[in-house]
Amino acid sequence: MSFKVFIIIQACCFSVAFISAVFVLITHADDTIIARHIRTIDGDTFVADVAYPCGRALTEIKVCLINIDTPELKSKNPVARELAQLAKAFAEAKLSGAKKITLEDVHRGKDFRIVATVLVDGKDLGAELVQEGLAEEKE
Repeated sequence: MSFKVFIIIQACCFSVAFISAVFVLITHADDTIIARHIRTIDGDTFVADVAYPCGRALTEIKVCLINIDTPELKSKNPVARELAQLAKAFAEAKLSGAKKITLEDVHRGKDFRIVATVLVDGKDLGAELVQEGLAEEKE
């Protein structure tokens, strides 16, 4: 078997494994999922390693807060950009300092990202962002 064929087979196997892991993760959304924060993208999105109770794990998955919207970091409005930076800093501080991050009400969003209620040490991160005036609830 040539090296190119081997690489293609490996890539296909990885893709199938990844997609099946995401499918298992999403189809069993009633269970609590534990996450480990890697980096914060913006106020309502971060990257995490997630561990599902059955032993499945996914690495470097984007997680978005369900029904929460923070201003965009690339907004043309300078006030919105400043608010977006504050929201990102708030989320970063909460997530990076967390002892436990859990994901509840998990759904699959676009581009295989996870959309969920994110609890940081038992407190809803989205609700905290809204309470601080750094985000809005969306339907």
